[in-house]
Amino acid sequence: MLLKKVFMRGYIIYVIALIIGWLVVEPKDIFLPVITLTLIFGVFNIYIFLKTPNVKKQ
Repeated sequence: MLLKKVFMRGYIIYVIALIIGWLVVEPKDIFLPVITLTLIFGVFNIYIFLKTPNVKKQ
């Protein structure tokens, strides 16, 4: 449960970082920051998915 809260906060930080990156970096150079942030966020998402137990409802 704690990891999901961290994930949601991380997602908000991710979106804010993308907005700041979009405003700071010139539009032609935005590709690398977007890819980097997306990969970091994706790895963290996979970590949360693997860390939480899969509970099957019967």
